[in-house]
Amino acid sequence: MGLDEVVTEVASNAQREAADVRSTGSAERERILFAASEKADALDAEAMRQLEARIATMQKRELASQSLEDRKYMLDMEKSLMDRVYAEAWKKVCALPENSREAIIRACMDLARDAIDAKFVHCSKRDEKIVSKIAFDMEVLADLESMGGIVVEDNSHERIDNYAFETVLEITRSKTAPAVYRMLFGGRK
Repeated sequence: MGLDEVVTEVASNAQREAADVRSTGSAERERILFAASEKADALDAEAMRQLEARIATMQKRELASQSLEDRKYMLDMEKSLMDRVYAEAWKKVCALPENSREAIIRACMDLARDAIDAKFVHCSKRDEKIVSKIAFDMEVLADLESMGGIVVEDNSHERIDNYAFETVLEITRSKTAPAVYRMLFGGRK
């Protein structure tokens, strides 16, 4: 075999081997690209799932937060309305005509006499005349800082019963608030 034939055969073998390497490299490249594409798709799908889960969590939190804000607003409105109801009641008590004031003070005096052996009765300047008529057997002291009502004491000053309008209204409010709430809002409180 001559040198030209050997060179041709070596060149031919080299070209075949190069074609085989290119073919194998191309197939390997395709396999790697396909695997990378599959992995990228899987990563994209997982990232999308996590994003959707975060969005759902954020939406739930936002809804819960809004629901809490709505509930707080409703409670504030209910409290405001309840306060207005009792403020209106207080205004009406303060504006009672003399005959109604006298009837209430007389009822308070009857309760006080049944509760303790009252010797002193404190009242506001406004109610001094009324109280003096009713509490003729007690010492009347017009020193009560109140819109009305009475405070009675026994002789030893140890027992004191408070029937001042403010106190009676506050006690009434604490006892009637659940019923008033149900009347205004129809729910249980």
